[in-house]
Amino acid sequence: MKFKAPNLVEYMRSTSKMSGTPIDFGEFLDDFNKKTGFADNWSLMTFVIDATTLSYPFINKTASEITGHPIEALREGGIEFVSSKFRIPDRFVREIMSVQIGFLQDSKDIELENIRITQCYPIVDQNDEIRYITQQHGITHRTEDGFPLGFQGIGWGIKHIPKEIKIYQQIELFETDTKKWNTARYIEFYPEIDDNKLLSRREVEILKNISAGLNSTQIADKLHISLHTVNTHRKNMIRRTNSQNTADLLRYGVFHGLL
Repeated sequence: MKFKAPNLVEYMRSTSKMSGTPIDFGEFLDDFNKKTGFADNWSLMTFVIDATTLSYPFINKTASEITGHPIEALREGGIEFVSSKFRIPDRFVREIMSVQIGFLQDSKDIELENIRITQCYPIVDQNDEIRYITQQHGITHRTEDGFPLGFQGIGWGIKHIPKEIKIYQQIELFETDTKKWNTARYIEFYPEIDDNKLLSRREVEILKNISAGLNSTQIADKLHISLHTVNTHRKNMIRRTNSQNTADLLRYGVFHGLL
């Protein structure tokens, strides 16, 4: 089953209809209750999300400190209340959700405990000030098609916001052989930077030379910089533009008038 969700709430409403029975979060609630003291002392938000009801079966009181909203509003308003406080451009949300949905559909045979998602996003608090939150969560329940119906996770606030504000989503898989988490999907956005200004002058210069058919060694010689520097710029350009490869990067350059 393939579909596109324009935003988080619509996506969760769609997936909730796929569940025919109530979800039991008992074991996760017990686990989080035991961790609440630790989380509160370290200013960590802990939560369990029920996508079938768009609610928080569990969310600790520190969530108020991190989000800037009363805990009662979070518990009563649930996901719809929190998502209404997001300050993420719609087109970013659509791309983030598209990446997540596609990955989860392709990974429905992977054990849930081997998947985790990390996101950084801005919300507006009750004083109309922007806060940035980093959240890491796993999936507790899903449909046969791979769509998540329940989540558990933690979140923390970013106290020192960098000059270049970045929204990102990272999906990781746990490799049982190496015992390491490896990045499977990554997507990032810079909401305060215009797309045609996302790359530096040097990066645009390198991009133009790539478009002209020069390889990295030739570009390094022409610009009198090291091969390592050229390759680092290429990797950064691909990452910052969410390109999959050089061909994608060139298409980005054409679309945004850089070439």
